[in-house]
Amino acid sequence: DGTLLLDPKNLTIGQSAEVQSWSYSGVIGMWNYTGTDAAYGSGDKAGTAVALSGNSRALAVGAPHDDGSSGSVTDAGAVYLYTFTNGDFGGASLVGTIGSGYTGSGNVNVTLAAGDLFGSSVALPTDGSNLAVGALGDDGSANNVTNAGAVYLFSFTDTAFAGGAVAATIGADYSGGENIDDTAIAANDAFGSSLAMDTGANLLAIGASGDDGATDGTTDVGAVYLYSFSSSDFASGSKVGTVGDGYSGSYSADVSYLGASDAFG
Repeated sequence: DGTLLLDPKNLTIGQSAEVQSWSYSGVIGMWNYTGTDAAYGSGDKAGTAVALSGNSRALAVGAPHDDGSSGSVTDAGAVYLYTFTNGDFGGASLVGTIGSGYTGSGNVNVTLAAGDLFGSSVALPTDGSNLAVGALGDDGSANNVTNAGAVYLFSFTDTAFAGGAVAATIGADYSGGENIDDTAIAANDAFGSSLAMDTGANLLAIGASGDDGATDGTTDVGAVYLYSFSSSDFASGSKVGTVGDGYSGSYSADVSYLGASDAFG
């Protein structure tokens, strides 16, 4: 029993200390949001994936349906890079774009094809000095493994996204340099559908929601691939294990209760 007076119309129920610890800081987008306006286009779906560095000074925003700087590479995808002057999102600034045809200060031009969906997932370490980007529509280095997916790894010369460059690519038929050609990645695996990176950029977990299991017998059951690197700039990378249906061996795990279309990862 009892009564509740709703006066004024805005009512907060809870501990005031908890409520006061949160505050609205701003919006990143188009249409002249002050200080953070970006060149997003219609249908780009910017914000599909976001990653914030552990020190809250760097932010990566995936736009997997970006059509490249020229607007002619349909759904190639892009990632927008932002920095802040403090840990409360103050002084937001767009410092660069990674994608097809993006050049100039702070930008990184990546050779992408239509439908790659680069930016479907993103991951940053604590200081934001490295970046992993998933492109779940990538068809492999030779463009002959449809929608296999790939993950692009970037390093920067500082923690404000300066001097960005592709350090390596993980996917079907990617070889040379620090690239990793993972022969387990097959057509429609959607490798790179999700990402998680440790604080020092030495470990990387990659979701492949279209993986069909160790024997390729369970359609779209999904899997997670585990990689390690010898340094924070993605040197000497190797796959150490897989988590999914039927996978076994060192650092792997068989999740036997998964079924078709579970899209694990």
